[in-house]
Amino acid sequence: DQYLVYRPDWIDAWQAGKLLGLGDDEDWQARLWRYLDDGSQSAPHRVALWEKLLAQLDKSVLPQRLFVFGISTMAPMYLQLLHQISKHCDVFVFALNPSSQYWGEVIDEAQILKRGDEADLSQAGHPLLASLGKQGRDFFDFLSEVETEQDIQVYEKGKDDTLLHCLQNDIQNLIMPSERLYQQEESEAGAQQAWVQV
Repeated sequence: DQYLVYRPDWIDAWQAGKLLGLGDDEDWQARLWRYLDDGSQSAPHRVALWEKLLAQLDKSVLPQRLFVFGISTMAPMYLQLLHQISKHCDVFVFALNPSSQYWGEVIDEAQILKRGDEADLSQAGHPLLASLGKQGRDFFDFLSEVETEQDIQVYEKGKDDTLLHCLQNDIQNLIMPSERLYQQEESEAGAQQAWVQV
């Protein structure tokens, strides 16, 4: 089921009897898929339905405008569907992006350390952004790459008066918690020095 949603290209290749060089387990998975989809099912699988839908998209059956609200991630298959629909009508995506900065390369420190000798912790970003994972990053990467008529970003400059506001500002501006602590220590040291000089 996950392959049908996230890897329709694999399904198409396997259906055609091809392998994509995905590793040792691909051969048996491709054979298992062909066995499961041998044509005896009464209804087509999700990838076949999706491809049929894409082929039959027509302005006459679509609304003038389509609005998509409140999502922070979406499977590539559905993003491609929205992109195809946008060729026939206006599509407005109101995405809940936690950061005003590009965070497509923010990776969890544990994942970086798994790389062994190649580990570079400078790629680590804010831990809460990293926790959104690859799917969240891929979603916003896709949105940033799609040709749009208008991209309106709405971010307000936040306050630093509470711990929650500090956290929100750090995520919005890609500031690591350690950087904020360093800035705060520098600021306190400067204030202390100024007090001593008076």
